[in-house]
Amino acid sequence: MSKPMSIRVSLILSFLMEIAFSQAITSRDLFIASHAGTTVGLCQLGATYLKPTHTPPRALILFVHGSGTTNRNEQSPAGHQLFKDLAEGFSRSGFATLRFDKRGIQPECRPSLINNPNLTPWHFVRDVINIITYIKKNAEFSRLPLVLLGHSEGVNFVTEIVTKTNYPFKATVLLAGLGKFPIDTTILRQYKQVLNNTNLPLKDKAKIEKVIIEGTSFFNSLHSGTAKPTDQFMSIYSKYWIDWIGITRNAAMSASKMKVPSLVIRGTADTNVTAEDFEYLKLATQHIPKSNSFSVYGLDHLFALPGQTITSPMVTAKIISWLSGI
Repeated sequence: MSKPMSIRVSLILSFLMEIAFSQAITSRDLFIASHAGTTVGLCQLGATYLKPTHTPPRALILFVHGSGTTNRNEQSPAGHQLFKDLAEGFSRSGFATLRFDKRGIQPECRPSLINNPNLTPWHFVRDVINIITYIKKNAEFSRLPLVLLGHSEGVNFVTEIVTKTNYPFKATVLLAGLGKFPIDTTILRQYKQVLNNTNLPLKDKAKIEKVIIEGTSFFNSLHSGTAKPTDQFMSIYSKYWIDWIGITRNAAMSASKMKVPSLVIRGTADTNVTAEDFEYLKLATQHIPKSNSFSVYGLDHLFALPGQTITSPMVTAKIISWLSGI
């Protein structure tokens, strides 16, 4: 059987299995207070809690976003809704899920994110920690084993949170995360990939070349210590980049310090993170009992087939199967 055919067969089987074991789910929207730092201020983050209607949840899965201002569904401009698709699949299989709007979705939260040279990734990490604190204080949520699921940048946030807090997490799910290459190297590689596209119009090629030159110069100034706090690349100030580079440079080391079972997943058609990133995270977590990893043929960074927007049911089924066995 050819690989494309085997992918279609696996997707159909996964979809049929999801239907066969599907449960009714109950949805509840709520607001959770963000981290309240002087740099970014307090906001109310919209969230959605899903749970199976007729059976007690087996665990609570908290979703942690990738980069950018994304909503609770992790909706992309093209229409992907990775977190929504996964959450509904998990809850129909007996797991409760909690996903939230990232800081900046609510209009009142946006001003502190704009033209703020003191903003760092740690503000978003602290928002997640604040939600975990909320979970600990909530009678319904706190009795459930807690699983952290991170996607893309969220993978690095998850490993930092697990290693820097003493919360007894049940497991982590690490989707399409950086493990070897820091974000500066990754961003430039992504632009160079675009530049290598032979179908790229000349006017776009010139724009991309300009971005690569500017990015290379900017990152060199960061590494040499000559960058000013007000310097920017891609409308992001120096401080944010410095901390983001530091977090991603130490990605595998941070993952290796975790003591909870971890599942590492990447699609082979993912051009945002490399196979080497996947291998580094895989190696960093394989010493933890019950940890596992798999690479899914043909899926992109949002775990859909290229050109499509539906999250592969195969990925949902794999995660459910793994969580059910730990």
